[in-house]
Amino acid sequence: EAVTEHESITYAMVLSLEGDVLFHNDSGRQGQRTTDPSILNRINSGEKSVKKTMIGNQIFFDFFIPVTGLKDELTACIRVGFPASQIYMKIRRIIAYSAVIMGVSFMIGCVILVAFFDKWIGKPVEQLIQTIRNIKEKGVSSTGHQLAVSSDDEFGKLARAFNQMTAELRETMVSKKYVDTILENMLNSLIITDIDNIIQTVNQETLRILGYKREELVGKPITVILDKPESMMGKNTRISEPGDEMKAREINYLAKNGNKIPILFSASSLRLKNNKLKGYI
Repeated sequence: EAVTEHESITYAMVLSLEGDVLFHNDSGRQGQRTTDPSILNRINSGEKSVKKTMIGNQIFFDFFIPVTGLKDELTACIRVGFPASQIYMKIRRIIAYSAVIMGVSFMIGCVILVAFFDKWIGKPVEQLIQTIRNIKEKGVSSTGHQLAVSSDDEFGKLARAFNQMTAELRETMVSKKYVDTILENMLNSLIITDIDNIIQTVNQETLRILGYKREELVGKPITVILDKPESMMGKNTRISEPGDEMKAREINYLAKNGNKIPILFSASSLRLKNNKLKGYI
């Protein structure tokens, strides 16, 4: 029945331990005896085995399956042969099915990834970009600069770090605006330079006294508005050396129209927290 139902079986037989053919799908071979030592060894090994064998010009997979009695003693052996082409065809079919399944799974995965990409990555990145644009256009003190944090992944950590940065920056900007307001409303002329005496900041009173616009002075050496600066700076070409101060020295400002304006000039070093010299006030 097995041979009839499965056309791929080329031969099927039951062999005794001595090699007698007790059953064969080809009835003409029943009762024959096998004398091949390698076959007899496989029959009496009591173990399942499969080997490739050549019959004519065709390769077969030759299966040996032991048969045991009621007391588990070896009594016979079943031998079945399949053409290797049949096995290879099934293997190719399995590989093809696997490839199709993998392809379909991959496409489904891509669809799911694309569907959720906007939620997982697209929206957080878009929100971050928009927040940066708001800060650039409206300033850090504007509303809408906080990112919504709804996860603990890398984007969540980035959002928290960004929110903390903007909060600290906003406090810094508020403090800076407060200081700038004070400087702009001072009744005295105030100038801040770098360590090479290049003007970085001037307040409104300085501009009023000298008749310059802010952009005409920022980036220029302070010597352009001092009468005889060499009397103050000497060979060092600086208002004062690091750690030194200059207090209430009588000199002249040079206004834009060439007028000389008597002033009492003071200077001090501008240092960072690490005591590094930043410039002069």
